[in-house]
Amino acid sequence: MPLSLAPIFTHHAVLQRDRPIPVWGIAAPGSDVSVTLAGAVRLARAGADGRFRTEFSPLPAGGPHSLAAESKGERITFNNILIGEVWLASGQSNMQWNIADCAERAEALAEAERLPIRMDRGSGWRVCDVSSVVWFSAVGFFFARHLFNELKVPIGIIDRSAGGTRIEAWMSQSTLKISPFGREMLALADSPDVKAAALADDAAMRAWLAENPRVSPLPAATLGKWRLGRALPVTLYEKHIKPLAPYAVRGVIWYQGESNSSAVSDANGYRTLLPGLIGGWRGLWDERDMPFIYAQLPNYKGDEPDAWAITREAMRKALTVQNTAMAVTIDLGETNDIHPKRKKEVGRRLALGALAKAYAKDIIAMGPLYRGMKHEGRAVRLLFDHVGTGLDAKNPSGLTGFTIAGKDGKFRAAKAVIDKDAVLVKNDIGNDAVVIRYAWANDPAWCLVNSAGLPASPFTTAI
Repeated sequence: MPLSLAPIFTHHAVLQRDRPIPVWGIAAPGSDVSVTLAGAVRLARAGADGRFRTEFSPLPAGGPHSLAAESKGERITFNNILIGEVWLASGQSNMQWNIADCAERAEALAEAERLPIRMDRGSGWRVCDVSSVVWFSAVGFFFARHLFNELKVPIGIIDRSAGGTRIEAWMSQSTLKISPFGREMLALADSPDVKAAALADDAAMRAWLAENPRVSPLPAATLGKWRLGRALPVTLYEKHIKPLAPYAVRGVIWYQGESNSSAVSDANGYRTLLPGLIGGWRGLWDERDMPFIYAQLPNYKGDEPDAWAITREAMRKALTVQNTAMAVTIDLGETNDIHPKRKKEVGRRLALGALAKAYAKDIIAMGPLYRGMKHEGRAVRLLFDHVGTGLDAKNPSGLTGFTIAGKDGKFRAAKAVIDKDAVLVKNDIGNDAVVIRYAWANDPAWCLVNSAGLPASPFTTAI
């Protein structure tokens, strides 16, 4: 076997600072391999399958360095290696969206040359400059820029995202089996009676099947959920995520959910799938507290009423998983475009969550999050976390977007006012079995923000 390092190691790579640095690859079975990084040397021996792995002691931010491997007269050298902060970015098209197509393209081009940001999108690390930045993930770039401005160290983004993909494609089989919804998707994808329909679907699917003969495909006629390539459950996890471990990363940013929100039944499944994905990826890296920062879905008309609202609620509920943060984007979407062009603020809000969770910065990292409610006579007091110095309304005419329902389950507009760190909602129903919703629609009215101007997450008080 010719000597090679894992594909994630190339020229211009960024390696995680202040943590052990694993390096692995393939060499002739049983051969000795010498690996050099920043002047330090480590020895390894390839196993019977040719695989070898070694590990370097933590390094401080800096560089450039060289990374080299040598065995039986073969030598590989990668130059211009930096040590800094490394984040894995994943999801579907809104994470994949290039700088070239975002609203802030000119701003990114103007700053590209000053930023020690590197990005790998599956074909090698690239430095940030005027010619390459247009190819970067826009959300990933603005996330990295904000981190660099705060931390002043090189930032590396490993972008593994794919348009039109469902969360199940990014999860391992063992993780999916934990969730009833996941088991249902696995069974459907593996059903032999759907193979003929999928084979007849298009040339791209036939080509994909030729490369993946053990996977039974989904037909559009049976379940039109895997759009734009129909990545099946587990496939992207196996192809794009699993091969990255154990490359040292600080954490994960995630922007996905659109393809799981075409129907209410799908959206309901997200409540178990997102925590499952977080736990599965943490298990892959053997880091139970790996920071996981994700974008809540923005406003969009959607396909089925309330489906996007239900997915947003599933995302809000996932904050019970330790060391997670959520960037609320209910103000950044576009009613008739599933690909909103404003990506800078999404990246910044994800970076706020990262600064709080991964770097212990004392900042307002998220918008207001509903915490609980108290009945006070003819009113209901809604309590919030992450209010800063107080709540505010972006709408000059006051709070909008609140609805209330009683035992009949019929929601009607509710009058609400801010009372310091809480919201008082008028209860004209007269019982304690009320449910209150805020910004509960695919493309809702919204207005509530904290003192940092970050919007409140949509929510329902129903358990």
